[in-house]
Amino acid sequence: MRKLCPPVRRAFTGAAAAALATAALAAVAPPAFADNSACPADRVCLFRNSNFSGGRYVDNGQILRLSLARWDNGGSVDNSASSVINNTGRTFQLHEKYYVPCQGPTLSVAPHTEYADFSAVYVDYPNNTKTFNDIFSCLVGV
Repeated sequence: MRKLCPPVRRAFTGAAAAALATAALAAVAPPAFADNSACPADRVCLFRNSNFSGGRYVDNGQILRLSLARWDNGGSVDNSASSVINNTGRTFQLHEKYYVPCQGPTLSVAPHTEYADFSAVYVDYPNNTKTFNDIFSCLVGV
């Protein structure tokens, strides 16, 4: 095996270190997301129907009790949401029951995440399998 002369070895080592640092940054950095345009930036949106259709409710993390929220085309948001878009940098939780604190089956919606159809998301709580469709009464930012 041929030895590299010291200046070449240092250049190779420096290039390898730079490549390794770039790869490490790429592994740690969160992926870039393109927010869904059906919901404004920095907001969480609930939709009456699946696939982000029907009435829309836009929130910035201030509401807790969904019975106080209204769809943009009328009616209470309480127990009637079928899809969600989270275009914020925060996690939100949707809970079945509004009590303080909110309780029951919980769906966590990570930052920049969406669920197009709650009827395809199931929960076993407690020992009773059901879908998340039309059950939420509470929205909490965590």
